[in-house]
Amino acid sequence: MKEEGLTLVELLVVMAVMGIIFSAVTAFYASGIQGWKSGSVQVDLQQHVRIAVDEVVNELNVATWVKVDGEKRIVEYRKKVEGVERGYRFYLLGRQLMHGLPGGTAVPVAGFIDNIEFEPDGVMKAGDMLTFTVTASEQESTFSMRSGVAPRNLR
Repeated sequence: MKEEGLTLVELLVVMAVMGIIFSAVTAFYASGIQGWKSGSVQVDLQQHVRIAVDEVVNELNVATWVKVDGEKRIVEYRKKVEGVERGYRFYLLGRQLMHGLPGGTAVPVAGFIDNIEFEPDGVMKAGDMLTFTVTASEQESTFSMRSGVAPRNLR
């Protein structure tokens, strides 16, 4: 008489093979998740730096007066809004790039910013080019972008 089913040895072999397969799949899945997290952090940093660079370029492009204090990492500038010249500035506060508006208010432009360097120092003249580098980091990722702007309305 033939008995149907699995013996204890066959069951243990099947469980061992399934355990090996499950371990391999879990390791593959975990490395995929880690890669996704690392990529996600890098994309976030790139977005913050891109936003910071775009905002600085767009604002300074229409400035009528620009003064750079590289030591304090501050750029002060003026631009005409509805025919009235007003003062603004960009500066770091903690790890945020801030945009100082007339009247003393300020709004955050981008986060995770470790450093922003402006060159050259001093008051800009017509035809001068301001170059700057924005660096951001989070966890073990770092991203930097360098750009420049030649304000069109300098006097």
